Amino acid sequence: MKLVHDVIEQSFGRAATHYDAAAVLQYEVGGRLIEQLNWLRHDQPANLVDLGAGTGYLTKQLQQRYPQANTIAVDLAQDMLHYARQHHLNNTLTHCICANASQLPLLHHSIELIFSNLMMQWCNDLPSVFAEIQRVLKPGGMFLFSTFGPDTLFELRDSWSKVDDYPHTNHFLDLHAIGDLLLAGHWKDPVVNTEKITLHYSTVKQALSDLRHVGVKNTRNDRQTGLTGRKKWQSFLEHYENYRTAEGQLPLTYDIIYGHALAPQEDNSVPINQLTWLRS
Repeated sequence: MKLVHDVIEQSFGRAATHYDAAAVLQYEVGGRLIEQLNWLRHDQPANLVDLGAGTGYLTKQLQQRYPQANTIAVDLAQDMLHYARQHHLNNTLTHCICANASQLPLLHHSIELIFSNLMMQWCNDLPSVFAEIQRVLKPGGMFLFSTFGPDTLFELRDSWSKVDDYPHTNHFLDLHAIGDLLLAGHWKDPVVNTEKITLHYSTVKQALSDLRHVGVKNTRNDRQTGLTGRKKWQSFLEHYENYRTAEGQLPLTYDIIYGHALAPQEDNSVPINQLTWLRS
């Protein structure tokens, strides 16, 4: 059986050439995440990392925001980084590194800002990822991220639940679980909040095509591995039709969790504030 990170790497690698065209949701969320930098108090970074950079579309925006910074695009999929270098990242101050988020080839305490848009939900050991990010950040450096929450794709999941007992979407941590991980890691002044964003499609085929084109893949070990029969597929479509709106559109909802925190002092002895919970 392939390791989860191998499946994810291959899935996103295959999506590289058509990712930008389909990533409406990803780039909307990424834009909102970048906007948070307008009101978050932080020093101008000399070194910043876009963790899970994909095609480099958002890396370029960070590069333009901090033109003097040494910008590093990190992604698990080599094909994504090749595309990024060819289409979005040609500045000599931008570097591309193919690496796993839990094993970053970066020096201890060398980065002032780590930005990560909709990447963490693909990590099967989030505590290790948080620990690695903290190792790389300078004390007081900022970690700014977004990820999917548990209500993501609930229409799809609910429709399939009426057809069989297999999980057809990945498992996503909720707001409180992520907040607890930040607290356990002694992050300073952590804040998490959430919002729902719903896309609308004319057909289920269009919705699933967008998911495929941005590399979304069910990586759960208990997923169905064989082909879905025609009868099951038709039943799924019929149940999804129950979600069609009065305007004739099929919704696909994303539960977005945003968060930011500062790396603690090296000895982790500085008391931290209570986590601030924000719900929209």
